[in-house]
Amino acid sequence: MGVLGYLGLIPQIAKIVGSDKPRDLGIKYTDKILLETREKSGVEVKTLMPTDNPAETISYMGKHAMETSFSSEELTAAVNNRTWKYNPVSNVQIKIPGNEIEASGYLLTDRIIGFVLATGGSKFDISMVMRYVKLPGGKIPFYVKTTGEMKSNNLTFNVSTLEAGRLPLPLSLVNRYKPQITEFIQEREDFVRGLSIDSLTLVDGKMNFKGTLPDLEGLTP
Repeated sequence: MGVLGYLGLIPQIAKIVGSDKPRDLGIKYTDKILLETREKSGVEVKTLMPTDNPAETISYMGKHAMETSFSSEELTAAVNNRTWKYNPVSNVQIKIPGNEIEASGYLLTDRIIGFVLATGGSKFDISMVMRYVKLPGGKIPFYVKTTGEMKSNNLTFNVSTLEAGRLPLPLSLVNRYKPQITEFIQEREDFVRGLSIDSLTLVDGKMNFKGTLPDLEGLTP
């Protein structure tokens, strides 16, 4: 019963033990930080027409070179204000303590299929995800701590903590499927037309980015 509660499968128990809420990483942002982050990225956001076809809910145009750094507050502001109907996370906080990164929030399990289909995935990709991950409908609090970097669009990472609710998940599982996880993340990156990452590093509490970003991102809310 306790394990099920931690996973959010029994909401009453989850509320009692506090596992129905994401970890508070202490990261706050203001409207000014959000505006400055959008101006810094140079990515214009356009609202697309309503549609039930996931592939038509997101699009990209153009590209521009960018070399800059983002703080924990800026990253948190950007993630929480991306109004897309298949955004698979909410109430996210991102914290960069030194040269590692922490993230907490809700995983919106009922959006995963739409997210995969919208970002260039196939029904085969979805069946593979669902084969290994049995997710209940609704939302699950998550927490992850990791180190990593990207060089020439190639990702390397090491997870030190992973939680669903407040239940630690075995890192052996992450390590076992690291090639598949890496491939999945890089496929989502490849879908974003105009995005190219020469380098992405975590240094002294900042995420340093060098590469190109799209000029325009279209989203269906």
